[in-house]
Amino acid sequence: MIMKIKISNKIVLISVMTILMIFIINLFNYSNASSIGFISFNNAPRKYFEVSDSKLADVTMRIEDNNGISSVELYTVDTNGNNPKKINFSTANTSDSTKHIYTLSNKNLLKGKTKCFYIKIKDKTGNIHYSGFRVCAKSKKVNKKTVKYYSIDDSPRVKEWIASGNNASFIVRDLGGTKYAKVQDANNGNKEIYKFEDLAKGDARVTIDMTKFKASDGIYKLRIVTEDHNKQQSIKKVRFKQNVSVIKRIKSDITSTNKTQTIKNDIVTTNKTQTIKNDIVTTNKTLKILFVGNSKTYVNDIPAKFQGLAKAGGYKVSVTSATEGGKTLKYLASKYKSKINKSYDIVILQEQTDAYKSEYETFLSGAKSISKMVKDKNTNVKIFVRQTWVKKDSSSSVINKAYKNAENVAKNIGASLIYDGKAMYKLNSGSLFKDNTHQSAKGAYLSACSIYNAVFERSPVGLSYKAGLSDSTVKKLQKTANDVYQSETK
Repeated sequence: MIMKIKISNKIVLISVMTILMIFIINLFNYSNASSIGFISFNNAPRKYFEVSDSKLADVTMRIEDNNGISSVELYTVDTNGNNPKKINFSTANTSDSTKHIYTLSNKNLLKGKTKCFYIKIKDKTGNIHYSGFRVCAKSKKVNKKTVKYYSIDDSPRVKEWIASGNNASFIVRDLGGTKYAKVQDANNGNKEIYKFEDLAKGDARVTIDMTKFKASDGIYKLRIVTEDHNKQQSIKKVRFKQNVSVIKRIKSDITSTNKTQTIKNDIVTTNKTQTIKNDIVTTNKTLKILFVGNSKTYVNDIPAKFQGLAKAGGYKVSVTSATEGGKTLKYLASKYKSKINKSYDIVILQEQTDAYKSEYETFLSGAKSISKMVKDKNTNVKIFVRQTWVKKDSSSSVINKAYKNAENVAKNIGASLIYDGKAMYKLNSGSLFKDNTHQSAKGAYLSACSIYNAVFERSPVGLSYKAGLSDSTVKKLQKTANDVYQSETK
């Protein structure tokens, strides 16, 4: 749905626009010349929702951008996207300006009804994300009782860019499937070059040939229009900046003939591929990753299994661990200060069992201490909190309390969640546990898959690394981790 926002009854805004400037380096070889490709990347802000599926409760919206969030404007609109009314809604901003948490109040705003929204998010470098979404009031029968809850109908998302040779590909994601995705050339009057229709539910990857687009001063500008089957539409602009100076040098190396020559036909493409995800780029740079936790991290070596998955997915990572059996994050922050107080790209936190389920202040204190240390060394570090299992035989109330504590800690320190506990309990197999508390080799692999899913926002399904497990087991564990991740981040 293209939302037409009427202001003063004269101006119609074409809503649902995301400015997405992508950093893609596409490597080529030409004789003895240097490589050419795409350089410069910047991504518009991204948003994610958290919502209860068992009751009418507040809806949490998480907005992230590595350049920092500058402003957020939210409007209610009618079902046709008209009659915007700007609203104020609560925010739980943290000291980390790259991540904001906003709340759509059930009591004061949603009131048990389906509502349509239009949002404008601006980061500190001027990139803007426009989009529309609906919060849908639904009901279902649970144990013969009617349960009311909210679900989110968001516009399709464009993500996970890959460049290989002259081709670029990306994923269009919508849980209900995407009605169409149009790729237009913004350097050529928004001429439509590709139209992909009836894309699969969930993640659907499409590929485009960049030679079909025009470049202006080495810059390709694409306009991607997507719409789901509920008429939620998104418009995103993507920019690729080409290394013009190298192209000019290659041109000068080509002997003039009477026959027209096209540079692209004289370039031998390499087999090197790069993936852009979550502002993490699979270049020659090695990502420095720190695991902080206890036996729920080091038993059956979850960090090593994550490293194996990362390598299979095309990422270079170095892993450091600050772990000790039965200890809290607060203890680890003090004991391993010299190891933690360094520059990392990614930090993954796992709390002690009792602190997860009943000692929230201890949990929060330790997480804050570690967060401050790593951010002092690298302000762009990404922090993740594992929303892990409690014990194999824990009651649902204890498990949910632990989940909530992890969620609140993550919000407080501006971190993202890893859903490995939910993956363990979803599969509900005793073989995932070594004993009542610790993970077996299978459980460690499932947890590593969940970490991979969250850190890179890419599915582990199909990765070749098996950690000594059977093909059928690996397939099941990879799928379970991805199913939970998709459900939690929809």
